[in-house]
Amino acid sequence: MSGPGRTICGVVTALAISLAAVPTVASAADGTTNLAAAWNRIGPEEQPATGEDARKLYEQGERAYRRGRFREALEKFEKAYDLSEQPLLLYNIALAYRQLYDVADDVEELRRGRAVLKNFMLFADRDPDLDATDAKKLLTEIEALIEEHEKTHPEVVTTPDPGPDPGPGPTDPPPPKGKDPGRTLRIAGGAAMGGGGALVVGGTVAGIFFAIKGTEFSEEITRLRAEMPNACDEDDDSVECRQNAADIETARDNGRKANLGTGLAFALGGGLGVVAIATGVVLFLQGNKRTREWKASASKRPAMMVRPTFMPRGVGLTGRF
Repeated sequence: MSGPGRTICGVVTALAISLAAVPTVASAADGTTNLAAAWNRIGPEEQPATGEDARKLYEQGERAYRRGRFREALEKFEKAYDLSEQPLLLYNIALAYRQLYDVADDVEELRRGRAVLKNFMLFADRDPDLDATDAKKLLTEIEALIEEHEKTHPEVVTTPDPGPDPGPGPTDPPPPKGKDPGRTLRIAGGAAMGGGGALVVGGTVAGIFFAIKGTEFSEEITRLRAEMPNACDEDDDSVECRQNAADIETARDNGRKANLGTGLAFALGGGLGVVAIATGVVLFLQGNKRTREWKASASKRPAMMVRPTFMPRGVGLTGRF
């Protein structure tokens, strides 16, 4: 073959070589991944039954992407991936999320795109035909945008508004009115307990005092008997003997009085004091009881009784106080 025939043949051969050299992942004019080469290298007998539907969804997504309808493009890409599980679609999905962030300024779009892009790179690590160069660049860009967004938009923790003050609840009793009926009893009980305590203390001190005096008189009697002259007896009427006998009698009389005072002090002071304390406790408790009953009666509210009532059009509830 010569002349024009050889020239045409050379062009065709060059075109075939250039098509064969097209990489598996090619970028479309809009930045999305061109899947035509990937689908074309799969023979019809190897494609799933839904492969043609997935291709149509992918093409619809590309058109929506070019028109700036990124949400629609994202939905088409995701449906196409569900039908075909073509890993290249994950790159397009991540890219759609990236564009949605520019529109909505929602950092969650970037985070979703980052997660999808990482899944694509896992496929690329296992498949040498997948070129992850563009995906790595996009991942770097997305992570930088996320970091910048978090710096300029710090999360603000807000506490819920408690709303207006509802005021006293239903359990808060109203203040009682009138005079506290238990106050007088409590005062009397306190006075009785105080007086009883004073009697106990005073009786104890007096009893100890008289007991000491009784001991002193007993010792004096012992001393006087020791000093009694040996010549003194019951019939001796000497002045010295009579004086000694009188001193002993005086000491004995004083000792009896001291013993009586000890008994009265302990019996009356201690006994009456204990009785007064017990009476005061009873009065104080009664006063507290009356005060509680008084406050409880003031806090009582009318109770509402509810009973079912049959009415012409059904069953309702009526209440009475």
